[in-house]
Amino acid sequence: MTREDFPLSFAVCERFTAQIVQMAKSKVRNASGKLANSLSAVVSSDMSRIDIYGEDYGIPVDQGRSPGKMPPLASIRTWAQIKGIDERAAFPIARKIAKEGIAATHFLTETIEMLEDQFLADLADAMVKDIENQFPDETTGE
Repeated sequence: MTREDFPLSFAVCERFTAQIVQMAKSKVRNASGKLANSLSAVVSSDMSRIDIYGEDYGIPVDQGRSPGKMPPLASIRTWAQIKGIDERAAFPIARKIAKEGIAATHFLTETIEMLEDQFLADLADAMVKDIENQFPDETTGE
């Protein structure tokens, strides 16, 4: 399946990825804005997947973090500095995160789920049109 053979389908996928990024950026709340600014998405050349890119910490922001392991102290210090919190609070904050975890925000997961049904319907329609355009005689009865 190539972009040339399925241009309408690729357009639907590209529109979907743009919607995901736009909505996720508006939902995510982080201190520096770095996560929101890092979000992007790309449709694979064969349209078999959509890759979503962003800062590594976007996954625990979206899905939460289970208790157990200490988060990177340097990241907590940076966050505290941006928020105007005394740097000495970084270790107790990291310890609390290790003890209690962090609740999920689902900024990305909910965005995808919200758009998914319409995307699949639009993609199905576009694929039918793309196939009809490839075989006009067979689909029009000429």
